[in-house]
Amino acid sequence: MTTSTLVQRFALTTSLLGAIGIGSLTLTAPAQAASITNFSDWNTFGDVLPTPTTADLSTDGLQDDDFPLPSGSFNVSGTPAGPVGTVGGLEDFIGVPIGSLDPDPVFPLAYEGSAIRYTVDAAAGDSFSFNSIFNTNDTVFSDYAFFSANGAITTLNTAPGINSPFQYVFATPGTYNLALGIVDVGDFNGSSTVSLSNAQYTSTAIPTPAVLPGLIGMGIATWRKRKAAQAENSAS
Repeated sequence: MTTSTLVQRFALTTSLLGAIGIGSLTLTAPAQAASITNFSDWNTFGDVLPTPTTADLSTDGLQDDDFPLPSGSFNVSGTPAGPVGTVGGLEDFIGVPIGSLDPDPVFPLAYEGSAIRYTVDAAAGDSFSFNSIFNTNDTVFSDYAFFSANGAITTLNTAPGINSPFQYVFATPGTYNLALGIVDVGDFNGSSTVSLSNAQYTSTAIPTPAVLPGLIGMGIATWRKRKAAQAENSAS
């Protein structure tokens, strides 16, 4: 096959794909991409109220955390925030060593918190993004919200009331354990909350060889219809 023939075939294929809008196709990883953006499909720990589009988490342990306000004033689910720094606690839930959520190994420590967790198979270059709004009643210690990917913890924006976007790009292909959470630092007093929304997953996947013949077939049919329409217009 000559070089000119290859060029002609490539040009035709590109034209056919373009005819059905596939010229710059980006496919989303099947069901998991839709599922990861649905917070109701994430596993939960502690005080979490998930919906398909949002998730609210708090550090309210239903133990007069915000006295003199009534117990549970900032609890969102009726389930207390869970323990941090103990077997079966928040660190075990998100898959990190005990002590990983402590701002300092001596003081202050993290005492309680809540989180959501999801496992996703990602390709290199895929990304996951969301928005978070942090609020706190703690005026002594710095409670915080966080994002975790395979144990690597990133603190989210803790400026109260600010709607902050966050994006994580998967550097290498593989299975990732993701978590979003919030912890109460220094003591059990003064609840904090984080509200999550606008979750999006962008995939770099491209059509596989098995998919391309079908796409090209669709392109041929569309291309022929366009040619026929052009011929009719020229005749008239």
